[in-house]
Amino acid sequence: MKRGCIPTHATWCAGLLLGAVLASTPAIGQDPAGDDLFAQLERDIGQQIRVQVLAIEDAIFLSPQAGRIGAVRFREGEYVTAGDTILSFVCDVLQAELVRAKALANRKQTELQAATRGQRLGSESGTAVAIRQAELGEAEAEVAVSEKQLKNCTIAAPFDGQITDLKVKSHYTVSAGQDLFRLVNNRGLELKTVIPAHWLGQLSAGDAFTIKIDETGRTYSARIERFGGRVDPVSQSIPVFGSIDDQTGDLLSGMSGQAEFRQLN
Repeated sequence: MKRGCIPTHATWCAGLLLGAVLASTPAIGQDPAGDDLFAQLERDIGQQIRVQVLAIEDAIFLSPQAGRIGAVRFREGEYVTAGDTILSFVCDVLQAELVRAKALANRKQTELQAATRGQRLGSESGTAVAIRQAELGEAEAEVAVSEKQLKNCTIAAPFDGQITDLKVKSHYTVSAGQDLFRLVNNRGLELKTVIPAHWLGQLSAGDAFTIKIDETGRTYSARIERFGGRVDPVSQSIPVFGSIDDQTGDLLSGMSGQAEFRQLN
């Protein structure tokens, strides 16, 4: 195959291959039957393209803070339910800061109440009361910040899924933004492929097609769900997304194979 022949552009690849044959055989190139052969080869090869299986819910989790991991509660490959705590950090200092912030807020609340009573009795000015109100607001903001930071001390599953690419263990020290793990829901899968843009006139959302997955060796029925929103101007191709009609539990995100669209003429 010549350099630059891309599997996802099978129609173009077929043209390169047949073009080489015709160039080396002038008699065939001048025969009208050769044109028919070219059209048939383009049609047969062009209908099959590579397809990839993707999880609709798939997330990579990065560390929200620098610190030491207290516990990793699941192992790689295990299933979790939405809401399960997957990982927690050691956050003793942050917990102490929250206690201090709450104590300060309580004190400022008491001072404001005293200033308000004094204003009613004429011993405190309106300015003094306003200052106490501002100080209480500042203290309550510190409480909110501490509570927000403490929420980063645990990572919970946002959806049902399976732990993959686990990079850390309990007692590891990590930096902010470090890769921790990936969560994939293999019970909700979709397909992605890339087709020549000129196929758009022959394919529509809802059209059926088949896929043969390399890893399982099985053939599955599928259906076009939607097309990408932009044609690549260089390759003149467009992404296509599809759903699998008969998900039997043996498919995993990352598998790939061949897609065949029988609607093409």
